[in-house]
Amino acid sequence: MFNKQKPARVAVLAGAITVTVVLAGCSSDAEGDSAPAGTTTQATEAASDTVNSTSAEPVEEDSDATASADVPEGFPSEVPLVSGDVIDSTKLDRGTYVLYTVTVADERAPADVLASLPAQFTGWGLTFEDDTSSQFTSNELGYSVTVTATARDSGSSVEYDVPVPSE
Repeated sequence: MFNKQKPARVAVLAGAITVTVVLAGCSSDAEGDSAPAGTTTQATEAASDTVNSTSAEPVEEDSDATASADVPEGFPSEVPLVSGDVIDSTKLDRGTYVLYTVTVADERAPADVLASLPAQFTGWGLTFEDDTSSQFTSNELGYSVTVTATARDSGSSVEYDVPVPSE
């Protein structure tokens, strides 16, 4: 009786191993870290969208990125940036909107950066605020800006995410 069930057990075990390998391959990004369900990695977005990126970091061959770090073309001039060096920027065309992301190095602590933002965003409404980020909305312009400040070795990294509707 044991010998009759052995082929069935082997088939079930082989199927379980195959499913595990397939699912493990689907749930991780290029660096091997797990990605939460419903998210897409930058590689997936880059394959399906137009991405223009600039970064002060080394640039890989065959990438859309360039070695300089400037505010991307088309970034709304109405968005006030903290003073400091732009260390990374991205422009991602999503069809119905363009997502601009600009990261600036600031000498101040993250809490000090966030405390200074309302004075810079005059005419904008403060729609969200917590210990690490603030969101400002302009009804006149028709979009919001999310600003996140994180600590660096010295000062802060201040990221601006600006989704601008396509015309």
